Amino acid sequence: MELITGRKAIDQSQDEESVSIVNWFRKIRSDKKAFSLSIDDAIEVDEGNLDSISTVAELAMHCCEREPYQRPEMAHVVNVLSSLDDKWTPTEPDSDHYILGIDP
Repeated sequence: MELITGRKAIDQSQDEESVSIVNWFRKIRSDKKAFSLSIDDAIEVDEGNLDSISTVAELAMHCCEREPYQRPEMAHVVNVLSSLDDKWTPTEPDSDHYILGIDP
């Protein structure tokens, strides 16, 4: 959730219902427009990656279930994220979003 939105897990500057990113994210996730607007500006969103972002968001919500038995096993998390790896293309080294000093 933090990676998708750029928000901190706990943000005291938000109203009481939105202090926790989990509570806030659950509310906006069901609203397609609100979800799209919540995506961090640092992420280049296009038709090709919006499905992947939505998949990660859905997975993040399952990982934050209150009851441990409702959370996915890590093997499932790895499988879901691995399936997205085939769709991902790295940012070009000369783009503004490339982080210097970190090899892909």
